[in-house]
Amino acid sequence: SKKGAEGRAGRERGGSNESEGTTPGGRSQLEEEAEADIVLARRRREANDRYFQRVNAGVLDVVAKLDEVADAMRGVEMESKEIWGDRDSIETGSVMS
Repeated sequence: SKKGAEGRAGRERGGSNESEGTTPGGRSQLEEEAEADIVLARRRREANDRYFQRVNAGVLDVVAKLDEVADAMRGVEMESKEIWGDRDSIETGSVMS
């Protein structure tokens, strides 16, 4: 029948019917689930962004502290060479900057 053909054509184009689980607003259950998935994905991405910002800040802090340690080690090396009279190697230094 013509009415049956129209119903099939509507479903083939993505139309909804009772068996597809439409909601009172006319949206399919699949559409609502997809929207909920998008919201959850956005929340996960935002949480990941916050986490990696904290990780990055921690890495920058560690690098700054390591720079301080390297400076202190160079100072100790210089003092040690002065104490032990190794003035020839003071200019060359064994710790690279």
